[in-house]
Order: sequence, then structure tokens, then C-alpha cells
Amino acid sequence: MTIDSHHHFWRYCSTEYAWLDDSMRTIRRDFLPQRLGSEIAAVAFRAFQPRRLMFGSVWPVCLVACDYMRWRRIVSAWAAEFSPDEKTCILGATASKAYHL
Repeated sequence: MTIDSHHHFWRYCSTEYAWLDDSMRTIRRDFLPQRLGSEIAAVAFRAFQPRRLMFGSVWPVCLVACDYMRWRRIVSAWAAEFSPDEKTCILGATASKAYHL
């Protein structure tokens, strides 16, 4: 079984998202890589382990938050705590295996 789990980044704008009332106040904030990095990494790495994670981007949507190379550096920094083999999995080997590349 393959589960696609990804995160959408966005910059909160009170005029654009005026429909977000007080019941949704927890999401009335920016959800950008630099603010969510440690939250995302901690949950993902605990839940799935490095051999079941793969680097990705929702190009060109990711460019709203940061450029592609910066995003890759952020993910690489998250993966730095793992062994070289585990980091290789996250940054490419898992995707190659999953997509038969």
C-alpha cells in the first residue's frame, strides 16, 4: 500500500481568507517551510522512519514559500541526523524504488 502524504504551504492573508472564523483560528497563520520545519520533520520521521520517506515538492506551488534549492537544503538539514544510508533513502532512493526509476 502506498500513502501519499504531503503538506501544503501558504501565507495567511486576513483579507483573502476572511472566511476563516474564530473556530479555525489555529490555521490563521503562515504555514511555510521555515516555520514548520521542525514540526513536520519530527512527526514524519517518528511516524514513517527514513526508509519510508522521500523528498518532494509541489512544484511550482512550492515556489510561493521558497525556491526549489532552498527547499532541498531544508529537507537535507532535517535528514542530517540520520545515517548516510537513511539520508540517501530520503533524498532519492525511496522515490527511485517506489516509482521504479
